[in-house]
Amino acid sequence: MILKRLLQPRKLVASYLVLSLAGMGFVGPAQAVSDEQWSDFGDAMQFVLPLTGLGLTAAYKDKEGAKQWAWSGLTSLGTTTVLKGVYGKIRPNASDSRTSFPSGHTTAAFFGASFMDMRYGRGWGIPAYALAALTAYSRVITDNHHVDDTIMGASIALFSSWYWVTPQEGAVSLVPFQAGDAYGVSLRFEEGGQKDTLSHLEDDDRWRYAVIFGPASQDKNTVKAPTATGTQFDLTTFQETNDPTTTANAIIERYYGRHLGIFSILPYEARDFGFVSQPTLFNNTTFLPSEELRSEYRLTDVRLQYYYDLMPSSPIILEAGASVSYQHTTVELATTSGTKADKVSSDVWIPLVNASLGYQFTPRLSVTADLTGLSLSDQKQLDANISIGYRVNKYWDAGIGYGIYEHETETSELSNKIEYDVLMMYVGYSFY
Repeated sequence: MILKRLLQPRKLVASYLVLSLAGMGFVGPAQAVSDEQWSDFGDAMQFVLPLTGLGLTAAYKDKEGAKQWAWSGLTSLGTTTVLKGVYGKIRPNASDSRTSFPSGHTTAAFFGASFMDMRYGRGWGIPAYALAALTAYSRVITDNHHVDDTIMGASIALFSSWYWVTPQEGAVSLVPFQAGDAYGVSLRFEEGGQKDTLSHLEDDDRWRYAVIFGPASQDKNTVKAPTATGTQFDLTTFQETNDPTTTANAIIERYYGRHLGIFSILPYEARDFGFVSQPTLFNNTTFLPSEELRSEYRLTDVRLQYYYDLMPSSPIILEAGASVSYQHTTVELATTSGTKADKVSSDVWIPLVNASLGYQFTPRLSVTADLTGLSLSDQKQLDANISIGYRVNKYWDAGIGYGIYEHETETSELSNKIEYDVLMMYVGYSFY
């Protein structure tokens, strides 16, 4: 009876969260959380969440779960380690370390959280995911990682768990369903075992999560702040110490009949050193050509898209729709000796139109070209890419491609124009 009470997931994880935050100084009188406290929190969670998952396999006497924990951990942490060496991305804190992409702390935290969620249910998964998300946040807020580093780290862990981990035999879960005009949830008693990976590729009722990643080359990045009186300069004339950078784009898709809805997060970030060619006024601070500067640039594009399939029964892929994009841009400039201008930011909403054209050679193999964009008086956007996709089975798909990303915005605070070329790879997983 005592063991059962201790293993109530919400109580145990909530208690641990309070104790952890209290021990690190997060809980108590109202106060700002320091970078050191965030760093300590992330350092702890990268071990606590995976070890909690392993501890549950022992508490539940779950030998199969222990095997799945080991395989998932080996896959996620091993993949992250390999990719760190392959991409060699510089950290945003200007250290000499080239191990920024993907985030190892985030991978470890989401490995533990996703294992608990997949194996033992939402009671464990939801609070564990909250802690994992805070871990990712801690890595960004302390300048140890870029946002896309944490997106990739979390995605690797999720994919590993979706591949290796199955629900514990006899576990009960709530599953949403639709029957005609009726919606609701049903109780599902899981039997365990590997998921079916056979056929059923021509489905039109599923969710899909995908991550698109790869090197992005910065072709242009002109900045002017404020727009009326600032001096325009181009960040591509700096050293470009991290160009091409490596970026990752997280996508959640919902397929339903001829309809497709997409939610995506795409961050572009660059930290660099260099000199301006003339006295440059940036946000009421003047920087001289003789001063070495450090720049920080970030554009986060959060997008909601809709597509309608115009030829559902044809091997020709023809889809069209509309979308809305929220774009948050921040630019900061400072001398290496300490003179610093206030950070400039802009927030804009852009309506867009989008279309896809391609060909489905087989149920597994396809080629698709996507185009999204719109030109307004003070906002311009153009995304274009072509990709080859392969559907491994009803759950997994992957592909490669090439794309361009062009964005131009003008507000009273900031004028910015960027152009990127992206060599991309993607991995997707579908849910039913």
